[in-house]
Amino acid sequence: MSTAGKVLAVLVMLVLVVWIVLGSGVSRLNTNGNEALHKLSEEVEKLRAQVDQTQIDVAQLHDQSATIQEKIDHDLTVLRDRQIELQRSHSQIFDSLERYKYQLATVEESVKSAQALLQHRNNERDAEQKALADTRSEVKTLMADSSQMMNQLDNLRKSFLSTYHKNIENLGRH
Repeated sequence: MSTAGKVLAVLVMLVLVVWIVLGSGVSRLNTNGNEALHKLSEEVEKLRAQVDQTQIDVAQLHDQSATIQEKIDHDLTVLRDRQIELQRSHSQIFDSLERYKYQLATVEESVKSAQALLQHRNNERDAEQKALADTRSEVKTLMADSSQMMNQLDNLRKSFLSTYHKNIENLGRH
């Protein structure tokens, strides 16, 4: 195997290792992102259920008599505090979701760039293999031409020697 072939083999192995590491990293990021998204979705559903329950409680308190209006005002204040906390939680969840979307976009961009790089490397490898095949074909053609020319040279040498010896014999007779 030529040095270029060995270097190409090593490069292919290195790219394969890098590809595997990138693939496992992307898989881990996707798994972590999906788990976090699932948890956030469940938490949003819980928060929505809590908001719905809070709204029902407020409606029931409004329907009661004026004698408990003071208690309603107190409960309403408590519910507003709770709603603010829920809105804060909702804002935090929304911010987290936006961060995960950004991270996902970053990972997808990395994957696209890795795929483009892999395609480029594959194209380079294919071009080198074609060039190697063309060079080998040219070498075979040159070897065939060389063999043919060597045969022709041997025939010319034999013809020359034969003519040379005949000429020496002819000179010796005269």
